Amino acid sequence: FINRLNKVYQTTNDHFTILGHSLGGQAAGFTGKRLLQPKARLIIGLDPAGPAFSDVSEENRLNPNDAQLVISVHTNGGVNVLDGLGILTPVGHYSFVPNGGENQPGCEPVHGIPGVLINGLAEGLSDAIACSHRRAYLLMTYEEQMFDDFESNAYRCNNYTDFEAGKCGICRDDSDDCKPFGRWFDYWQRQKPSRDWTSPIVYFVDTRTEMPYSYFFYQIKVKTGNNFDTYDGRLALNITGSLRNDFVEQINMEHKFEPNNKYTYLHKSFKSLGRIVRVDAQLQEKGEQKSGIKRLIANAIGKQKEQNLVIDEIQINYMNGYTER
Repeated sequence: FINRLNKVYQTTNDHFTILGHSLGGQAAGFTGKRLLQPKARLIIGLDPAGPAFSDVSEENRLNPNDAQLVISVHTNGGVNVLDGLGILTPVGHYSFVPNGGENQPGCEPVHGIPGVLINGLAEGLSDAIACSHRRAYLLMTYEEQMFDDFESNAYRCNNYTDFEAGKCGICRDDSDDCKPFGRWFDYWQRQKPSRDWTSPIVYFVDTRTEMPYSYFFYQIKVKTGNNFDTYDGRLALNITGSLRNDFVEQINMEHKFEPNNKYTYLHKSFKSLGRIVRVDAQLQEKGEQKSGIKRLIANAIGKQKEQNLVIDEIQINYMNGYTER
C-alpha cells in the first residue's frame, strides 16, 4: 500500500509514520522491515503485543532496525498473557515505561467491578482485563497542551525504583538524559537517534489515573552537613512557589539521615508551583506533624544562613519541559 502511494503521489518512505497498538505495534514492525531505501521515518509501537513475541529474535518482532526511528510505549508488559498483554522488552530506540510499565493507575482489579455494572458484562470485563493495555493509546492521544503550558518529560534511569526515589532528575542539553513524553506528531517527527545511541534506552514517567494525565515533577535533593547528628525521622518541607502564593506544597521525606550525605525525593504535583521562592524545612519524629527537632529556613534555594547548620543544601529541580516562571 505504501509503495503504491509512493508511486501515485511521488512520496518516499521517509514521509511515513507507522503507528500500531498491541498486535498492530508488532505489525508496524513487519511493515517497516519491508520498507527500505529509505526506511520509514518513524514507527510508534503502543504497548506492542507480548504473547508469542517475548521469546523470539529481533527479526520476528518490532525492533530499532525497522525504521529510521522506533519509539515504544509500554503500559502492560508481562512474560505471559496472565501477567500482561504487552511486551516487557524495550523494542525501540527509545522505550517509554509509564508507571513501571506493567499496571497503570486506575486499572486495579477492584476498579473493574463498577465498570461491569455500569457498562455491561462484555464491555466491563474487556476494560477490566485490558485497561492497562489500552492506556497506551489513551496517553498518546491525550493532548496535554489543552490543559497546561508545559510538557511531560520522561527520564533515563537505572530502574523504576530509582526513578521513584528521585535519583534521576537532571536533563542536560543535547543529551539522552530525558525525552518528551508526548508531541508524537510534532517533535518526534523531526528526530533521529542520537550519535551516542547504541542500544534501546528506557525512560520512566508517572501519570495520573485520568485526564489530565500529566503531573508536574520536582526532584528534591538534600545534603546534610558534617556536624549533622544521625537522625531517623522525617524532614518536612513546606514549599512556596511564585505562581501559587496562596498555597504551600507539603512534602515529607522519611529517612535515616546521616552526616555528610545526600538524599533525593520525587515530588509529583497536580498544579505548577512556579519558580520556587521559599522552603521551610523541619526535622520531625516519625508520626509527628508539629513538634520539630530543629528548624531551618531557605530563601531562594541556596545554602542555609543559620549559624548552626544541620542541612547544607536543599536543591529542587523542575523536571517538566518548559522553564517555570
